[in-house]
Formats: sequence, C-alpha cells, structure tokens
Amino acid sequence: MMRSMTGFAAATVDDPRGSVSVTIRSVNHRFLDLQLRLPPALADLEPRVRGLVQRGLARGRVELQASLQPRGAAAPVVELNENFVLAVTSAIEVARAAGLVQGPLTPGDLLRLPQALAIRERGPEQEVGASWGDALETVVARAVAALDEMRAREGALLRVDLATRKQTLATLIAAVVAAAESGRAQLEWRLLERARE
Repeated sequence: MMRSMTGFAAATVDDPRGSVSVTIRSVNHRFLDLQLRLPPALADLEPRVRGLVQRGLARGRVELQASLQPRGAAAPVVELNENFVLAVTSAIEVARAAGLVQGPLTPGDLLRLPQALAIRERGPEQEVGASWGDALETVVARAVAALDEMRAREGALLRVDLATRKQTLATLIAAVVAAAESGRAQLEWRLLERARE
C-alpha cells in the first residue's frame, strides 16, 4: 500500500488526574528522524515514547509534541534558606550582646525577610513523573495510528492522482504517435507526388 510521507495527527487521553495531549507531524525524509518535545514532568518517559514511535513509523521527519494538563490545585512549597537565617541569627546575637536588640528572633521576623523563606507553588505535574507513563503511551499510540491512517489515505489519493496522470500521459502519447504516423504518411505522399511530377 502506498503511503504519503506527510501527515498530521492529534490525540488526547483524559483521566481523573488530568489530560495528556499529543500532536504529531511528519514530512518526507529518507530515514526516521524523530524530534520529541515533552514537558519536564514527562521527560523521563522519552525512551518509551521514542520506542513506540519507531515501532509505528519507519520513515519521515517526525515531530511529536506532548502536553500535560493536570487537574487539582497547586500545593505550595515553603523552603527555608538555612544559611541566611543562621547568618541573621548570629548578627542579631552580636547586636544583642552590644545592647542594640532585645528579644528572640520570631517567625514573624523571618516572614519580613524575603531572603529567609521561599514560597512557590508546585503543581501536580511536578509530582507525577512515571505515573503518567501509561496515559502517555496510550495517547502516543493513538496519535501514531491516526498519523499512519492519514498517510495511508493520502497515499491512496496519490495513487489515484498518479494513475490519472499516467492515463492522461498514455492518451497524449497515443495521440502523438497517431499524429506522427499521420504526418509521416502525409510527408511520404507529398514526396511521392513530387517524385512523380
């Protein structure tokens, strides 16, 4: 079966944790040239994705892009800059010994120092890693199958187009052969007429 080298497909898998989407594009290339773009949370799964695509496609410059849309609220992460807090504590002890400061260092004091605490949000996608492996494999397999179907449909259309062009060329060649034969016959007749004259 003839297949086109160009194609596009997209697939999405939803589950209670979120959704994984994949888009895959291919253009003509002598060998399989695969470029993967995975989000950082799925980067460890690249060898599995690469193997899936290689089993499904033999040729073409293929670009696969995956995206992860987790559901759920982001969990905040609070990190203490211990070295900074220790340095501040020792500086306060020096100030206290000099009689410049009274009282202990309180949590409220640390909150007023932006370098002491780092508060960021960590989304569920940073916690997942390999737990999305099955969903990613499913969506990649679907996208590769859809791409292969599109390439097969394009190949069938190309086959029809080539057959039509072949038939048109055969008709034109037959017309040229007939015209050449007729021209040869007319030229031969004219030459005979001149010879007779």
